[in-house]
Amino acid sequence: MTMQRGLNEREALSILAIASLEGDDWNAVDRAAALARRWKGRLIVVKTMDDRQLSDAERPSIKDSIERRIAERGPSAPVEVISGAAYSSEAILEAVKQIAPDLVVMAPSIGWAMGTLIATAPEAVVAVTRCPVLVARSGSKEYASGLMASDLSGSCVEAMGHIERLDLIPVDHLTVLHAYSPLNETMVTYAGVDAKEVERISVAAEAKAIDDLNVFIDRCGLSGKVRARTSKAPPAAAVLEEAASIAADLIVLGSSRRGSFARFLMGSTVGEVLAGAQCDVIAAPGSEDARD
Repeated sequence: MTMQRGLNEREALSILAIASLEGDDWNAVDRAAALARRWKGRLIVVKTMDDRQLSDAERPSIKDSIERRIAERGPSAPVEVISGAAYSSEAILEAVKQIAPDLVVMAPSIGWAMGTLIATAPEAVVAVTRCPVLVARSGSKEYASGLMASDLSGSCVEAMGHIERLDLIPVDHLTVLHAYSPLNETMVTYAGVDAKEVERISVAAEAKAIDDLNVFIDRCGLSGKVRARTSKAPPAAAVLEEAASIAADLIVLGSSRRGSFARFLMGSTVGEVLAGAQCDVIAAPGSEDARD
């Protein structure tokens, strides 16, 4: 059973867009406005500032510029404008906590400028507030091809539930990818294992990865609705390669509550994908202790 609900069965959703309102950062506002229009939801825009508050005199003109841009692209959604207080992750986290939106839409430049050594800004927001974060590059065009990267954990099942609830893309437009750790054939061959046995173990590992992925898809209630893919490449490389091969315009990543020290040691798939992706990326929250 999936978590997806019809728009008429839920309260109007709220969207928080975070952007500098300069150059390509406007794409994040365009995407947020399109979703607010479709959901008949509430749109709040945080204009990030350089170490100062947005003055009362500036607020009306900025609000007018946002509303004019939105109106050019379709029926306008009600817009509220607030300041990011400072160009920092702390200010954005505070805004997300206070507003408690259903979705944060963030410009790519904000994701890196407000990140830390340990995590990007989207990861920080997801970890602290449990709110999905969409890093938007593409403006308001409807998504046609999506890629969900899964480590098959309970966290990723929960993340898939968030994506279905938000109704960002039809599930039959999704490909689900599992990047598994292959047998180190060089090492086992060096250890004296027969070449035929190495091949047998490698084939068995690939078959198990496919079976495990199909079980995960079934747990999400999506059997027969999505395409399944596996890869032996490292996770971030596998995601970027598959996204390019299917011309994905949305990548979906689950984000768990893994501690900052573990993230520092093992690296961040979210950060690597954000750095290399040419399309929109959404980080959706799971939980550290979700049952596998």
